[in-house]
Amino acid sequence: MSQSSATSPSLAVFNNHLWLAFIGETSNHLHLCSSPDGMNWGPTTSLWANYAGGAAVQAQSSNAPALLNVNSQLNAFWTADSNSSPFSTNELLNACSDDGNAWDVIPVGSSPAYPPQHSKSAPSPCYAHGWYLAYIGINSGDVLVCGQTLNTAEGMYWWNATPWQTGQSSQCAPSLAPYQPVTAPDQLWIAFIGETSKHVLVCSSPDGMNWGPATNVGQSSQCAPSLAVFNSQLRLAFIGKTSKHVLVCSSPDGVNWGPTTNVGQSSQCAPSLAVFNNQLWLAFIGETSKHVLVCSSPDGVNWPSTTYGPP
Repeated sequence: MSQSSATSPSLAVFNNHLWLAFIGETSNHLHLCSSPDGMNWGPTTSLWANYAGGAAVQAQSSNAPALLNVNSQLNAFWTADSNSSPFSTNELLNACSDDGNAWDVIPVGSSPAYPPQHSKSAPSPCYAHGWYLAYIGINSGDVLVCGQTLNTAEGMYWWNATPWQTGQSSQCAPSLAPYQPVTAPDQLWIAFIGETSKHVLVCSSPDGMNWGPATNVGQSSQCAPSLAVFNSQLRLAFIGKTSKHVLVCSSPDGVNWGPTTNVGQSSQCAPSLAVFNNQLWLAFIGETSKHVLVCSSPDGVNWPSTTYGPP
């Protein structure tokens, strides 16, 4: 029996395995599974995490989760649902694990000086000389980014209390990735869907705080996009606005975008990209089956029709 979901999946590479996170179609539980090759998937487990030395809490969300491997730790991010006591609804949470089995969770902002953050959409984390997290403001459509700040008194890093404004708005989750074009310095890049235009847009920042103008990729979508760096190019995956086809395009500089490639798959939810074993991997939810599926490409252009997924 295949796994199914009504929200977007997330991919990450950790301990030489491809990891997949998704929300159960009916339960809101956050599930995890991994594969040594992207084709053969192990059993699916629910994420339970220790909080503040108390009893373990089960990760639950009505939005898509996000995975990120940093410093040999697997990190999961999600927004709490209404049944996620002791956390408040839509509170941004971060759990980390050394092995993908035992987890500890803290809110994004968990100090009196750094209050918890909330989001109406799935978060998007990345690591580029520090932590960054992009999300949609809980009381607005603002595309926000927060980073971590060193609290010298505690000797610990905390998420900044006031998120940075990108000057953009969207109703869909953004996607964040570090990328250094050949002729430009390293930048943080964010992709999102224009709140009213539904255009696929990208913009960049040298520090996460100051953001440049948005570039129109020349495409439209109703779902969140996904960014990744593959073969020295910035890759962007999204769902066609009317076709529901999974589409991919690339850019050498984040500004000039080539034509889209139809992956040959369809989805109701946003896709997720990751680079694993020298291939570009894509996770999505089957348009009619709602099964959690993955496929891969050796070059980001040619996509075999074969798909895989957790049993």
